[in-house]
Amino acid sequence: SGLMTAKTYADGHGESYSYDDWNRLAVKRQARTVDGQGTPLATSYAYDPQTGNLVSVTHNDATPSITCTYNHLNLLTQVTDDSGTRTLAYNQYNEAESETAAGLAASALNYLRDGLGRPSGYSLHYGEGVVQQTAWEYDGCGRLSTVSLNNGADPFVYGYHAVNGLLETLDYPNTLRRWYTREEKRDLLTRIDYMRPGSVNYPAKTDYAYDALGRPTEKKDYFNTPAPDLTQTVS
Repeated sequence: SGLMTAKTYADGHGESYSYDDWNRLAVKRQARTVDGQGTPLATSYAYDPQTGNLVSVTHNDATPSITCTYNHLNLLTQVTDDSGTRTLAYNQYNEAESETAAGLAASALNYLRDGLGRPSGYSLHYGEGVVQQTAWEYDGCGRLSTVSLNNGADPFVYGYHAVNGLLETLDYPNTLRRWYTREEKRDLLTRIDYMRPGSVNYPAKTDYAYDALGRPTEKKDYFNTPAPDLTQTVS
């Protein structure tokens, strides 16, 4: 079947793997031992006999186990481990709608969508307050245009090439701009510049070179210097 059954490291230790009749990983035995008799740490994987979904991960030591629950569409709905229980909910289109965690880190992550069903951001709640939230907007071509963080006045702004439509610029709220340059005919990425107003040199820049078949041949990294700090070649 070609399944990997063992892996040995330079120090002579390693791991071994065993599988069930469906070629699914059943037990992984690691180099680390769990007692003074040399018993290896063994992790066992159990699957639902009807759906084949992974339902539990257990260990032969004090490592906490993990259990998983799915709905009738085989979508993951609940994960329980030593930190608590995480519950996942979906909308009528089976798209992720929320993740609610109960236990050590009680929180709720809500996924937002616009009127066309596209992802439009998320909000992370912890306790009674909102820890973080984002808002995404799109241009007339359905491409991501802005991302705002915590209702900030200055969002991340995405710009696209007028001809090929590929991502060309990303403006940061702190006035930094990331600029992508591509070959005219092959659209291969040849440069990534980080620009900041008033800087003598680019805070960071990477140049790429390719051969006639479009394979990478060279990469140059600049860090606020006119000459490359690091050059890598491929042959």
